[in-house]
Amino acid sequence: MATIPPTPVESLGADSNVAAIASGGHASPTITVIPQSVASASPAATAATGKARFTDSSAASGAGAAAKAQYVKDSARSLLLWENPLHSGIVLSSILAFNYVLTNYSPVRVITFALGAATLANLVFVNAWTYGGSLFTHSTANGGIKKPPTMWFLDNANRQPLSHSFIREWADLFVDVVNATAMSLASIVAIDDSKRSIEALAGLGFIYFLSCYISSGTLFIVATIAAFVTPRVYLANKTLIDGHVNRVQTQVSGHLTQLQNTAAKHYNNAAAQAKLKMASAQKVKKQE
Repeated sequence: MATIPPTPVESLGADSNVAAIASGGHASPTITVIPQSVASASPAATAATGKARFTDSSAASGAGAAAKAQYVKDSARSLLLWENPLHSGIVLSSILAFNYVLTNYSPVRVITFALGAATLANLVFVNAWTYGGSLFTHSTANGGIKKPPTMWFLDNANRQPLSHSFIREWADLFVDVVNATAMSLASIVAIDDSKRSIEALAGLGFIYFLSCYISSGTLFIVATIAAFVTPRVYLANKTLIDGHVNRVQTQVSGHLTQLQNTAAKHYNNAAAQAKLKMASAQKVKKQE
């Protein structure tokens, strides 16, 4: 019986893909070595140029971060402008309630009280349900006594409601919010826009001044309510508020111009007097 010689095989590296195509009959398979760079390239790009093309991951990630930051800003704008009153009301009430609970009660007391109250109430309800059902339903007839409605807690827990995808979604949202906030703060601190940085500096000074006379808890409540109320009030009275703001800006600009002119006048007078004194001193030295 004739012996079929083995087909020479090229050595395979770590960056290669192997596509084995078996030929007909009992012949040895033909092994084709495909470089990883060509395999990972898109077919259209490879057919057009004969070379593999790679996508710049840094550019893609930068575009994705900008899109997420814009999404966070749009979501915050929607909440503050009450575009969905139900969502905005729930968020505002939750923030104020959470702040009130943490300010006036210990978190340990809140957690233990909530769990204890839920357990006690459910204990009374389940036993009353079971006893009441036993009065009207035989324990073995028609499937026996039905489970209490509150057992859905246990059923839901057995189905593992806290899935990994749910955690990842909320973690991604938290990271997006932090990144968007960091980008805004970096833009202000780095003086990306002088006007915006000056406005932020004035706001920080005002907050610092208020913190000297108002507690942090009260200041947080006032700031939260103002954040949810001020945009709607501004949109409802935009023309009137803009008129007052423009008038104040005009007056402030006039006062600043007057101060600058006065300071420049005093500076020029002082400089002229200093030059006269220096000139007179030089004359006295020459005479001596």
